[in-house]
Amino acid sequence: MEPSTLVTLYNKANTWTYSNGAFKDGSPLDARFYNNPPRLLEVEEWTKPLCYSIVNNAFSTDEKKRTKGDELSTSLIINPETGKVMEVYFVFTTNNKFATIPVSVYRKIELELKSKIWFTPTAEGRKVNRILRFWRQELEIPSNNNDGDPSKSGTKITPVNELPKMPVE
Repeated sequence: MEPSTLVTLYNKANTWTYSNGAFKDGSPLDARFYNNPPRLLEVEEWTKPLCYSIVNNAFSTDEKKRTKGDELSTSLIINPETGKVMEVYFVFTTNNKFATIPVSVYRKIELELKSKIWFTPTAEGRKVNRILRFWRQELEIPSNNNDGDPSKSGTKITPVNELPKMPVE
């Protein structure tokens, strides 16, 4: 196996990607915070499946087949006041199949996550300078026996009109 290097792919306008978490008063998050982390976001049933769906749907069937067996790590930097996604970045290694995907696919994911995903920060979440959420995901390849009908693919599709409305500031 060839040696690999870790890659962080992010928008050059990002300012939080390499920042350390801290409390809003400037004090660092200490061991007590990390050893017994408080809930920073309310539990919401719709955000996780929609995040997974946005990422999965951005890739063509050929790209999904090409990346089979590898996982993509997607990270969201969330505004602790509004719950909106401020930044998105991706992590993979140079020998990971996701390194072969055009940057335009990642940009599409970034824009869609920023426009369609938001969270509700808790009182504890509003005490920090930013909230980080991330996940690793292997893409789902559509089955060939669904006759082009996405409802037969095993992936739950939520109509846009059934999604919660984004809060207005």
